[in-house]
Amino acid sequence: MSHLPRSIFFGRGFLRTDSRKAIEIATAFIATLKTLRQLISLAFCEQTVITYKPEQIMSFLELAKRRYSCRKYDPRPVEAEKLEMILEAGRIAPSAVNFQPWHFYVIQSADDLAKLYQVYHREWFTTAPCVIVICGDHNQAWKRKEDGKDHCDIDVAITTDHMTLKATELELATCWICNFNVAKIRALLQLPDHMEPMVLLPVGYPLDSADPGRHGEKRKPLSEILSYGLPA
Repeated sequence: MSHLPRSIFFGRGFLRTDSRKAIEIATAFIATLKTLRQLISLAFCEQTVITYKPEQIMSFLELAKRRYSCRKYDPRPVEAEKLEMILEAGRIAPSAVNFQPWHFYVIQSADDLAKLYQVYHREWFTTAPCVIVICGDHNQAWKRKEDGKDHCDIDVAITTDHMTLKATELELATCWICNFNVAKIRALLQLPDHMEPMVLLPVGYPLDSADPGRHGEKRKPLSEILSYGLPA
């Protein structure tokens, strides 16, 4: 270490110089040790390294624009791994006071799907190989003290949105359905009064598509939905 100033000591020694050069050398030495440690770790430890190509990385806005309501599905089943990731995205969704007032029913078997198709009479719905029924638990949901506002609907909407976006990221498609026969689905799921079926979410590989650029015409402009500050 002849290139180091004599006032630098390692181990039990003491750094007694105020020289900028000494500090730069010490900093570089520490950085070198960190790099060596990383190289050793890579060489001797079993690691799974996931590499993303630039074209595979989407911003959140790009992902949100790719999501659409799919009404034609490939009959092939959704892989268990992908379905679990979609459900996990729903599980970690935020909710009022973190009460998480939801329950997910995954319908996949041919017999169960045939029964479920009867609650929403659309031909395209019968092409879905998997349907997640999202229910809200009004006993668990937070209620605002001032007026008793039940936030169950809001919380279920958040968790459902999480799942639709995760499905999109996995190159799957969904369609948010609320116009179903409530009494029939209550009977199928044997739901108690405090549990409300809120969303049918078909999940599968799409056979239709939508233009991600459609939002320029299909959505209201910000100028129409935005205000700054309080009214005068």
